[in-house]
Amino acid sequence: MIVAAELSQPVDPDDGRQVRLLGREGDQPEREGCRSAFAAHAAALRAPLACYLTPVHTSSGSMTFTFYAHSS
Repeated sequence: MIVAAELSQPVDPDDGRQVRLLGREGDQPEREGCRSAFAAHAAALRAPLACYLTPVHTSSGSMTFTFYAHSS
């Protein structure tokens, strides 16, 4: 789930490295579908991933989550 979530993130069209690695948004329409599915089921997905999520407050005042890997 973590990999799918990361790969569904929007690609900055001005970031040549991202575009070469992941393709342009218009070339990968399934990304939007994945983002929509993750947004629609965020509460159900958050529980099993809670040990990997760190809340991050954005400059706009909203809150998002970032993934981190930890060792056991």
